[in-house]
Amino acid sequence: MLDWLVTRQQSLAEACADLTIYPQTMINVDMPRAGDLAASPTVRDAVRCAEDRLGESGRVLLRPSGTEPLMRVMVEGQDKQQVDGGQRIFAAAHRHHRHRHRGGGRRARPLRRRSRAWR
Repeated sequence: MLDWLVTRQQSLAEACADLTIYPQTMINVDMPRAGDLAASPTVRDAVRCAEDRLGESGRVLLRPSGTEPLMRVMVEGQDKQQVDGGQRIFAAAHRHHRHRHRGGGRRARPLRRRSRAWR
């Protein structure tokens, strides 16, 4: 980065003048086995739902932690309410996934495509 700034003869403030910071939220969800959460159809549906709602003005990022048995879920977008709604959708998807794979008593209801969290 410093080489790039020196080459362009710019300060960091000048280089970041057009930078727009969007609201974002990140949650950590436990993931007993690598790839389990990302491979879950419920979680994939949640990703699609969040991406559809955010459109071109946001993004959803899932990545495994390098040091803990966790999946990091980051939702970023122009609208704070949509970002917070995306976080709630992922929390619900994770609860559903965890319940199904632990053999809990009552079967969890499937995640609905249009959650109230988006209202």
